[in-house]
Amino acid sequence: MSGVYNGVQKYIKDIQPNAEYVHCATHNLNLVINDAVSSCVEIQIFFAMLQDLYNFFGNSIKRWDLLSKFTGESDTTLKKLNPTRWSSRVNTISAIKLRYFDIIKALSEIVLKSPNKDERSEAESIKTKMLNFEFVLICEFMHSVLNDTNYASKTLQKCDINLGEASKVLAETKAKLQIYRNDFELFKCKASETTRKYGIDTHFQEKRQRKVKKHFDELAADHRFPNREKIFKIEIFNNILDTVISQLDTRFIGMSAVCDIFDFLTPTFLLHVDEATLLQKCDEFQRKYSDIIGPRFSLQFINIYHLGLTQLTQAWTVLQLCKEIMRKMWSARMRPNGSI
Repeated sequence: MSGVYNGVQKYIKDIQPNAEYVHCATHNLNLVINDAVSSCVEIQIFFAMLQDLYNFFGNSIKRWDLLSKFTGESDTTLKKLNPTRWSSRVNTISAIKLRYFDIIKALSEIVLKSPNKDERSEAESIKTKMLNFEFVLICEFMHSVLNDTNYASKTLQKCDINLGEASKVLAETKAKLQIYRNDFELFKCKASETTRKYGIDTHFQEKRQRKVKKHFDELAADHRFPNREKIFKIEIFNNILDTVISQLDTRFIGMSAVCDIFDFLTPTFLLHVDEATLLQKCDEFQRKYSDIIGPRFSLQFINIYHLGLTQLTQAWTVLQLCKEIMRKMWSARMRPNGSI
């Protein structure tokens, strides 16, 4: 579809070179999260563990009833991971955050009372992974990231959204993620509060770092971080945020290009622009589409702007603006000797 050599995009551009390809925004946002998770092994292991947790309780009516005994009749319970919609996984993490202690109690009861050795062993393994400071920290961190992207995803799926609004939502999401990049200590404090409630060690567990043999003629070596906390911040926390932020730019180039071309038609732009800038934008637009737009376009648009859009407000949509322009043009033509 989007191939620049043999895709539908190529065939359309052969007919109309000025046609801009814009990928489905919601699908693109999903690919952004997918790329971020694919770049970090620890996050992949985290989501695999969440799926194992759901499978453990979901594959047995008896175990699910035991979990329900602790969680009650609440709708907030373990959910299966959606294999394609990454942003919707925030519901799964929300359930883990809210029902963390209930899940631990259910696992503990299985470990203590189950007559099945394999069942006890699996429950003990999952419990050990959950009673870990890094698990809780990733839970806090990924919940915030996926919550913001999920909100953007739902907004982009609205049937009446336009490209300007979509671009604004993506810019707001990117701004929030850029703020998160400086909030590692805040996420760490939130995770520490949770772990203290359940008596979990709030320190990062040091892991043995793999040593690479150094040859006699090597002048430099790979940098080694002093502790596990530094490794987590650089290789997991910053890595995920940097990937998402950069992908939000590169995957939405087509949308940004279209917004830049047509931004002079948006009410927000028209309310804060001077006539010289507006005339320049109109001239650029006319030159780009000179095969279908005449040379008088700039002056015609300026006249419409001055004569017919005095009641324009920022709350207007592009569709409302276009309808008002058409109404003014029709009214002018219906008058005797009317002209625009």
